Amino acid sequence: MRFYAFFIVLSLLTISSFSQKLDIKWSEQMKYSNKQDGFFKSVAGVNDKYIYCLFTRNLKKRIITDKYLKIVAFDRQTLQKVSSVGLKGYPENKEKRDLLKKLHYYKTIIFDKVVYVFWTLESSGREEIYVQSFNESLGKLSSIKKVYELTSERSDNKKAEALVLGTKNDLVLIGGEKAAKKEESVTLSYKLLNSDLSFVSSNEVELPIKVTGKSYGLTSYYELGDDGNLYVYSYVSMGKEEQKELGKNEYTYYCIFSAINLDKGAIKSYRIKFDQKNIYSLRSFHDGNSIKLYGYYTDLTIDPKAGATHGLFYSNIDKNTLEIIEEPIFTAFSTEEKNKIKKDEKEPYLVNSIITKVQKYNDRDILFSYKTHSYSYTSCNGKTCHTVIECKNSDVLCMAVNKKGEIEWLNNHDRFYIHNGWYVEDVQILFEDNKFFITYADRNKFDAKRNRKVSKSKRELRDFIDYIILDPENGQTTQHEIVLNPPGTKKKNRKYADASDIVEKNNALYITSTKVKMKPAAIAVSIALIPVLVVGSMIPSFMPSSYYGIGFVGNIQIVK
Repeated sequence: MRFYAFFIVLSLLTISSFSQKLDIKWSEQMKYSNKQDGFFKSVAGVNDKYIYCLFTRNLKKRIITDKYLKIVAFDRQTLQKVSSVGLKGYPENKEKRDLLKKLHYYKTIIFDKVVYVFWTLESSGREEIYVQSFNESLGKLSSIKKVYELTSERSDNKKAEALVLGTKNDLVLIGGEKAAKKEESVTLSYKLLNSDLSFVSSNEVELPIKVTGKSYGLTSYYELGDDGNLYVYSYVSMGKEEQKELGKNEYTYYCIFSAINLDKGAIKSYRIKFDQKNIYSLRSFHDGNSIKLYGYYTDLTIDPKAGATHGLFYSNIDKNTLEIIEEPIFTAFSTEEKNKIKKDEKEPYLVNSIITKVQKYNDRDILFSYKTHSYSYTSCNGKTCHTVIECKNSDVLCMAVNKKGEIEWLNNHDRFYIHNGWYVEDVQILFEDNKFFITYADRNKFDAKRNRKVSKSKRELRDFIDYIILDPENGQTTQHEIVLNPPGTKKKNRKYADASDIVEKNNALYITSTKVKMKPAAIAVSIALIPVLVVGSMIPSFMPSSYYGIGFVGNIQIVK
């Protein structure tokens, strides 16, 4: 009990400066099995009434199976299951079974009155987009049907690639990048639809990039704005002649930021390239009639080796004309700010950082970013080898930027965590009552006696999730813990989750807990087979029917 008493005292001390804290309202315990809904996969989205979750028979949490898929609706207030519908592989899908076998799940777009599930099909030089729709309680509105088609030829260097996007304003964009040959421009073809899939407009727009070699997938990152415009980030590799003009360690590629008026099919582009400066971690923020672009930069006149980040890049662009309202600003970090960022590094280095959110607060913008690095390696035990994929996330950097592009305050929260998998997002941000609540994963804690960080115990990692409360007026923070398992929680009722299981939807935080176990009967069979056949005793472990799951869905709330 001393362990929990320590955290209770710590919480009382830290909450004294902020009256709010985060707590979780959990659903009732749910039993998962392949004979019922399957196993929880991910939160698909929310609307005014419901939380929608995807379920699958695949036991691997981060991979959607192509054989079984179901969507389940939970009431946002009570967290009780309201309804569910099989999308693929379930008895209600028999009528379209042959078609569904060929389709790959693409995405779900959720509005207040309608839920759309999109699929893609690739065959014989075609990429097709299919959609089916349900009402808010998952009653069938329309059967699955084809709504778009793109074609490719064998001689194309770039194959056609589908694109589906939705907005808070009930707009849907379907289309994709058309196939192209070497040195041809990339063309975006699309239809813009209302939430009932009624036609708004369609067009084709030539992007300011050309195909230089074999290309797979989308060439650009697309963001459908709530203003109805499409914003595009395209990264362009420079030709050999252009590269000759570059300085040492200067990037041989750059970003072109484009805005597309979808009704008119008009495009305006802005080339983000400056002599002797490397720009990275770009993020746009829409503020009234302007688009603010933020990123970090390295000044090669200061550091020719490009081993440091020197400051913040800021540009203000007119949303309608895409003309620069004012010249781009490069705000250098002060010595004090550098010391807050660099921690154990000789110089601040933010090349692997993601600016995850920009939010306006009074007359300033609040920026949030964290470092992330994914990698793989081969692990061997003397008999077999396998590939291990990991994602290392560290730090949570927050700063306030005024209209002049000046940094008013900067706060860097030191943290470190290694996840399994590629590019695992583990930072979520909630804004309420003029405070930011930032959840994150951290494998370490501060030891006051040793005056340094030490590794957390397994119990601490299991029972707590870290978060900080940030005051945007001055950048001050206090550190807290969300309690997953209070003292005395029975083993069967324990929640198993970490910060990567938290999702943010419409300025609300949700968390899911799933524990997969082997059925007692399957364990008994395995034990019984050991004397007869060692290999045979392993058979139940490979059978999906040998497993069941215990799950919870939670709403992370602010308690005052």
